[in-house]
Amino acid sequence: GYPYLMCVDNDVLMDENAMGSLYSFLEQHGDVGIAGSKVYHMEEPDYVQQFGLKIDFDNFCTEGHYHNFKEDGSMPEYLSCDCVAACSLMIRRSLIKEIGFMPEENFLYWDDTEWCYRCTQAGYKVVSLGSSMVLHAMGAKRELDNTFPTYYAWRNWIKFFLKYTPENRLDAMAETFLDSMFQVVYQGIHKGKKN
Repeated sequence: GYPYLMCVDNDVLMDENAMGSLYSFLEQHGDVGIAGSKVYHMEEPDYVQQFGLKIDFDNFCTEGHYHNFKEDGSMPEYLSCDCVAACSLMIRRSLIKEIGFMPEENFLYWDDTEWCYRCTQAGYKVVSLGSSMVLHAMGAKRELDNTFPTYYAWRNWIKFFLKYTPENRLDAMAETFLDSMFQVVYQGIHKGKKN
């Protein structure tokens, strides 16, 4: 019977008002389906890790709002965006009945991106809220030590854009993926980084 569900990663420390701020915002804004926290780096808590993301269908990537910006109080109170990090987000339970649960097939990466994209397709907004603050470690995703996350990051990136890119843009998408893959593999071989 709860009207909202909350997602919180196990490598997050939440401000005491983080969850209450998301709840209050959703209560006051019926057109918002998902509200996410403003995420700061655990190791550098004055710097923003993520304040929502933009999905860029021209360049087939995502762009973080205020990524690595130092907190100086000048950022907006909240941002309407394409997606927020699942490390700390609140979603309407009624929306889950429309769009389903977070896609489990997108293990580790892009699950939150697709969930938020489904939210906007259903006619609801996605918002990142500045008064809901969390610190995020991201310790489990050390790509230099382990190729496991790298595989899922690439696989799910490609799967997302294959699924949602209009057919007339598929050639441009394939070119972007192949160019990116060439750059990464070439640079890896050149620098001796086999991962």
